[in-house]
Amino acid sequence: SIIVPVYNKSYFLETCIESINKLNINKDKIEAIFVDDCSSDNSLEIVEAFATKYNFIKIIKLEENTGSPSEPRNVGVKKSVGKYLTFLDADDWLDAEGLPILLNQAIDHHSDIAFGQSVKHTDKAIKKIGRFSSYKNANNLVPYEIEKIFRAVGPPGKIIKRNIITENGIYFKHMKYGEDKLFFIEVISKSKTGSMNPTPTYHVNRYTYNQSLVGQTDIIEKTNLNLIVLDEVLKLELPSEAEHQAISRIVELDYMSRLFKNNRFLKAKNKPVFYEVFDKMVRMLESYGKNIEDYLLTD
Repeated sequence: SIIVPVYNKSYFLETCIESINKLNINKDKIEAIFVDDCSSDNSLEIVEAFATKYNFIKIIKLEENTGSPSEPRNVGVKKSVGKYLTFLDADDWLDAEGLPILLNQAIDHHSDIAFGQSVKHTDKAIKKIGRFSSYKNANNLVPYEIEKIFRAVGPPGKIIKRNIITENGIYFKHMKYGEDKLFFIEVISKSKTGSMNPTPTYHVNRYTYNQSLVGQTDIIEKTNLNLIVLDEVLKLELPSEAEHQAISRIVELDYMSRLFKNNRFLKAKNKPVFYEVFDKMVRMLESYGKNIEDYLLTD
């Protein structure tokens, strides 16, 4: 099952849909569930036109706009029937050869989750992202023990056994930012067996003409939303190694690196605001009996 949330992505949908059609896989074995979040452009009409052409396409039309991909993805998961599922954003595309290779690997090894290589396309370069999650061909891995695995907690390049999501009651919370992070932290932590493959499976569209909610959220707002994510992670009963890695990711990447390690902070006239949101995170860890220094793994 391929879950595709759709909102005003008419410019990209043909590439997205055709990438599914080009997958080197028996189309009788797949379903592509497009969940339209009340698009105001002609996105829905485009998907409907392709649905007359391709039997694997299923369309769900939400009655009201929800404002983020969270609910469309949740609806797609509920309606899906595949043993495995993957998420695809409507402005991205799947790799015709790589995704089927990763899927067959997951099936052959009964993996709860499989990590494939993602490739980011920008105006200036095409490069691999999150290489630590898929740097070799390997199976029978404990997913949350893969070093730095929680540094790659978005939808790209992941195939998940559907019952890991449904039996653990995992769903995307409605947030402007960070819902992917929380969802995949929980999915990876609940998965007992994993596979990885360095073959490219997913292509991320980051050309300048493609705008997203993430790009519209400023760093202080993002950091305050990350505090909600941290609180939710601390409430989950995760295996200790998974919890430690997940918290370390939030502390090092979302706070240390993205908050301070850049010119935006150096040039900011409101530096006390940056310190304040950082202190909130430190105090939250302390309220759970945790010390921030335990989660700083990088020099």
